[in-house]
Amino acid sequence: MKIFYKVYNKPGCSFPEKVYEDAMMLEFKRENIPAIPQYAISVLISENLCPN
Repeated sequence: MKIFYKVYNKPGCSFPEKVYEDAMMLEFKRENIPAIPQYAISVLISENLCPN
């Protein structure tokens, strides 16, 4: 949670999600915390595969 608030509070709340994701990944790396950025997953809804 500490990293989340650090990333969120520094630039503020007006940036696209990707900016925060990239910043989170940098902070996780700096803290030696393994993390995987967002990646495409398959979601099946009513027997239909939703596009990513």
